[in-house]
Amino acid sequence: MNLKNLSKAQWVVAVTVASVLFVFLWSILALLWSFGAYNQQAQEIKPKIARLSGLLQTEGQMREANAQAAAELSAIAYGAGEDDNALSTAMQQAVRSVFTAAELTVTGSQIIKPKKVDGFVRVGVSLTARGSVESLVAVVSRIHELQPLVLIERLELKPQRARRGSNIGQQLEIRMQLVSMKERRND
Repeated sequence: MNLKNLSKAQWVVAVTVASVLFVFLWSILALLWSFGAYNQQAQEIKPKIARLSGLLQTEGQMREANAQAAAELSAIAYGAGEDDNALSTAMQQAVRSVFTAAELTVTGSQIIKPKKVDGFVRVGVSLTARGSVESLVAVVSRIHELQPLVLIERLELKPQRARRGSNIGQQLEIRMQLVSMKERRND
């Protein structure tokens, strides 16, 4: 077939058929490309679906573990909803009462400014007291029993001179810095 011998009508039919064929082939290629893209997305989603399925299957176990962790955390740290200053004041009062119960004389106490540390806020109290070594031992054991957990961050002991003729045993000046943790809000 010679292209020079085609009439105008035959050219129009040839170009139309070629255009339709081009559009048809283009559509097929676009569909194949879309199918490949969707297939790739499906392959990427499969591991995520498997993870979610695993999470759904272990939901009960995770809820139990979360409740257990929350209970354990409440034994060692204050909750996030509590005010830092109110906690510091309550801690100061609790520690002062422990000192008094152990027959130590509190001569001064000061609240330490709350400090953010990782996922917690560190609240603290600094106390100065006077008393015997036995009373100090009692205080340390009672502080260990406080909940949420109270830690002795610093302890300074200074022996006091005994007065002549006094039946009182060795007296100490005690400076103790105590801290406790509070969950920090995600601000």
